[in-house]
Amino acid sequence: MISWIIDRCYIKQPRLRRAVTKLVFGDRDVQIELFGVPFQINTLRENGYLRAARKTRNSSLLQGEIAPMITIANLLRPGDTFVDVGANIGLYSCTLARRTAHNKANPLRFYAYEPHPDTFKRLVHNAKECGVIARNLAISDNKATLEFVDGAVSHVFTRIEQRNAYNINSSRIVVPAVRLDEELIEGESIVLKIDVEGQELSAVKGASKLFAACKIKAVYFDGYKDKSLVEGFLRDYGFSIIDLKTMGSITEHTFGLLAIHPSRFTKPESHEA
Repeated sequence: MISWIIDRCYIKQPRLRRAVTKLVFGDRDVQIELFGVPFQINTLRENGYLRAARKTRNSSLLQGEIAPMITIANLLRPGDTFVDVGANIGLYSCTLARRTAHNKANPLRFYAYEPHPDTFKRLVHNAKECGVIARNLAISDNKATLEFVDGAVSHVFTRIEQRNAYNINSSRIVVPAVRLDEELIEGESIVLKIDVEGQELSAVKGASKLFAACKIKAVYFDGYKDKSLVEGFLRDYGFSIIDLKTMGSITEHTFGLLAIHPSRFTKPESHEA
């Protein structure tokens, strides 16, 4: 009923709506950012974009995940394999897996790794309808049993050595860890996403055989520690690295790192007459 009243008495009263919007938001051109891209908009004429940008600034999910997901979706090609290390509930892998419905002959493959046993239960629930293979394992540079520390929310779960103010020191869980290059992962063209709260270097070292075999064509890090070591590892295998947010050169402020192996991407075919 309330929605009907708003629609009838405000949304469908354009003169009133324009006057109120102008009073509240003004009528001027401003710069905003959506999906990691800067736009110029008018606070009156493009008011919906202004409100969306403001909501995005106040949401770590909207601010930090949408642009990377769009970029990864554009990198994936039929026959590729997407490996989600630190998958949490499967936001990336389950969302991107919808693409498989459009290419049954040469589908994409999806693997999601999540070490926290409680979070993993929800990952399995979300993955079962998407064709995502979910594994309750941590990824490291050695097969071992590792101690993790929990926090108030699931995305700060990390190894005890990386604990910080966001973690509850007394809330510890022991989980099995494996090398990624010793896992059964199908496909010769892998796009790798890593979100492991400080264990990025050990995660890529545990995939070194995949890198050496040129099976990995792109890697996205949702934050990374040991920056010079991680960047050096990637460059040693021929990867170009860029700041995913700006799509330019990395700086000391780079958070999301995108590494691309130029040899694994071909130029689009020419359609000149």
